[in-house]
Amino acid sequence: MRKSFIIFFLCCLIFVWCQANLNNTQQLLFLGKHELAKEKIDKALLKDSANYQALYWYARYYFDSENKFYHTDSAYKYILSSISCLPAETDKFYLKNLKYGYSSTRFQTLKKDILEAAYFAIEQEDKISSYNHFLSNYHDSYFEKLATKHRDDLAFGEAKEKMDFMSFKEFMDKYPNANQSKEARSLYEKLLYENVIKEGSWQAYKFYLDHYPDASYRNEASSNYERLLFEEYSHANDAQKLYEFIYAYPENAYRSIAESMLLSKACYNFDSETLIQYIQAYPHSNKVPHVWQLIYLVETADDEDSSYAQFIQHFPDYPFKDQVVKDSSLAHLKLYAFESNGLYGFKNRLNDSMIQLPIYYDVQEFSGRLCAAASSPALNHTFKYGFINKQFEFAIAPTYDEVYDFEAGLAIVGIGNCPNGLCRYGIINELGDTVLPIEYNDVHEFHDGLALVESSAGRIGYVNNAGNDVIAPQFSKGRNFSENIAAVQLDSGWFFIDRNGVKTFPTTFYAITDFKNGVSSFSNDGNVWGIIASDGRIIKQPLFKEPIVFDGLTAKVQLEEKVEKKGKIKYVLNDYLLYRDGTMVKIE
Repeated sequence: MRKSFIIFFLCCLIFVWCQANLNNTQQLLFLGKHELAKEKIDKALLKDSANYQALYWYARYYFDSENKFYHTDSAYKYILSSISCLPAETDKFYLKNLKYGYSSTRFQTLKKDILEAAYFAIEQEDKISSYNHFLSNYHDSYFEKLATKHRDDLAFGEAKEKMDFMSFKEFMDKYPNANQSKEARSLYEKLLYENVIKEGSWQAYKFYLDHYPDASYRNEASSNYERLLFEEYSHANDAQKLYEFIYAYPENAYRSIAESMLLSKACYNFDSETLIQYIQAYPHSNKVPHVWQLIYLVETADDEDSSYAQFIQHFPDYPFKDQVVKDSSLAHLKLYAFESNGLYGFKNRLNDSMIQLPIYYDVQEFSGRLCAAASSPALNHTFKYGFINKQFEFAIAPTYDEVYDFEAGLAIVGIGNCPNGLCRYGIINELGDTVLPIEYNDVHEFHDGLALVESSAGRIGYVNNAGNDVIAPQFSKGRNFSENIAAVQLDSGWFFIDRNGVKTFPTTFYAITDFKNGVSSFSNDGNVWGIIASDGRIIKQPLFKEPIVFDGLTAKVQLEEKVEKKGKIKYVLNDYLLYRDGTMVKIE
C-alpha cells in the first residue's frame, strides 16, 4: 500500500513539475528566450506527443512575431493539433487547469488570431499564389470565403487581360466553383468560336461542329456552315454543281433553294419540253412532283375538256391523275358572278342556274380553273384576296391586297396599301408558288414571254415566266416587249433593246413607240415624227406632227406643206396615205 502511494505521489510531482515547466514557457517567450522555451516544449512532447499544453505553446512559439522562426503555417498546424488533443472539459479538467488558464476558449482564440494574421499577410501580398497557399493550409469558413473571392477576382482579371479562350479555359478548370464561372464560360465559348472560325470558310465551321458538339454557338455555326457550303456550290449557278450539292448534303437547309435554282436553271422558260427534260435529268429530285404539276398547269391552262384528255394521252406517267379527273369533270362549267345584298355567288352561264350561294365579299371572273375572291373584309374594311377553284375552295389562301387574273398560268399579286400606291407586286402560279418575289414597285403582264418590272429602287428591267432576271433593272423608263424588241429610256434618251438587253442599234431618240409589224415611230425633238424599221433603217425622216399608227400596210398621215397663191405663202395640212416602205400617196 505504501509503495503504491509513493508511486502516485511521484507521478503527481512529475505532473506538477511539467505543468510548472510548460507554464514557465510563457515567461521565457515574453523575455525573448525562444530557444529555451523550445527546449522545454520539445522535452514535454518527447514524453507525450499528444500533450495539448505543449502543442499549444508550440503554436505560441511560432506565432511570436519576435521569434526569428515566426511562421503562421506552423503555428496554425500546432494549434489545430492542440485543439484535437484537448480532453473533454469536465469539472475535473477545470480544477486541474484552473491555475494555468487552459480552456478551449483560449485555444480557439489563439487559432482565430493566427488565422487573422495569416490572412492579413496574404491580403497584403494580394497574389493568386498567396491566396491558394492560404486556402490549402487554413480552414475557416469566413476567411476561406474571403480568400476564395479575392483569389477568383484576381484570376479572372488575369484571364480577361489575356482575353483568349485558353485563359478562360484554364480559369474554369482551376476554379470551377468561382462566381465568375458563368461569365468565364460565356467568354470562353465566344472566343473559342471566333478563333476556330476566323478564316470564315465552311471548313472552319465544320471543324467547330465536329470538335465542339456541345458548344453554345453550335446553332450559329451550323447555320453559317450550311450557308457557306451552299454558296460555294451555287455561286457559279452551274447545274452540275447544284446537283452535286443536293445529293451530297441532303439535310442542308439550303437544299430546297438549290433545287429551285437547279429547276430554274434547267427549265429557264418553264415550257413542257424543258420541264420533262428536268424530270429525266434529275429523277430523284424532291422537285419532281412539283415539276409534274407545273407541266400540268402549262398543258391545261385553257381549262378545256380536250386539253385534259390530251394531257393524259401525252403524259401517261403523271402521278396525280385524280386531279386531272376532278378538273376535267368541272371544265364544262362556265361560271359568272352575281351580286346579292352586297355578297357574291356564281351561276352557270349555260342554264343560269345558281352553283354557289353569295358568300364572297368581292370576286372577279373565272380565268381558267381559278377566280380571285375575298372571303371577308379585314379590320380596316379592305379585302384580302385569294383564288378559289370551281369547287369553291380557296386553292390559294386569301393573303393578298391586290390581285389580277391568271394568264398562261401566272397572276400578278400585290401586298400593302395598294389603294394609296404603297404596294409591292410579284407573280404567283396556280400552285400558289411565288414565281417573282413580291418586292417590286410595279409588274406588267407578259409580252413576248417577258414582263416589265420596276424594282424598289425605281429601275426598269424584265423577267421571264420563271421569275429570272433576263434583263436586270437598270433603265429609268421602259415599255413592254413587242416583236422581241422593247423601248427603254436611260437618263433622257430612248432606244431599243433585244431580249438580252443589248441595244439593237446605236441611235438614241427623244421619243419612240412600240414596234408593230416591223416598224416604229420615232422623234428627235418631240415635235415631228418619222418611221424606223426593226433593223435600224430610217424608213421616213421626221415630217409628221403625230406618231404614225399603221392599220395593216398603210397609215393615214397629215403633212404640213407650204402653198404659194397670188403672191402669198401659207401652210396647209394635206392628207397622205403612207406605206410601210415610206412611199406616200396624196389623198385628194
